[in-house]
Parts: sequence; structure tokens; C-alpha cells
Amino acid sequence: MRVPKTCLEMMTRSDLHQLVDEIPDEQVDPAAELLDAYRRGDRVMIQMLTAPEDDPTPDELTALAELTNEDLDLADAISDEDLRGRLGIA
Repeated sequence: MRVPKTCLEMMTRSDLHQLVDEIPDEQVDPAAELLDAYRRGDRVMIQMLTAPEDDPTPDELTALAELTNEDLDLADAISDEDLRGRLGIA
């Protein structure tokens, strides 16, 4: 199969059918959702399905928690009264 080299070249339905046939089994459902959204012209769903994932993974959350705990040095903590004094707030 010849896949278009640039987005300026038109893909035929035959090319598209070939691409669909080559989708790995574990990706069929997500691909079907996206194609169905295109078929229906559902721009919101297309954006949702193609948006980058921004939620941190559990590993990232653990690393952030560990980093935060390491960065907290309670020996440097000051009381509210001391902070108000340093800031000149009565």
C-alpha cells in the first residue's frame, strides 16, 4: 500500500480501509470511537479523543510526593507571629 507522503496528497477510501485493517487489535475500539466521531461530525468528541493526556500517572504522583517531602524541611519553619514580624504586619 502506498501511504500519502504529505497531508497535501489525497488518501483514497481504499488507503483508509488498508490503514484500518492494519490497526492492532488492542487499538480497534479507540480507533472506532474516533472514526465514529468524525462520521458524526462531533467536533467536541474529536477534541476529547485526540487531546493530550494531562493527568499524572501514579508513578508521577509518587515521585512528586517524594520530592515534596524531601523539600520540606520543618527546621526552617517559622511561626505565624514570627512571619508577621518579618513582614511588618501587626
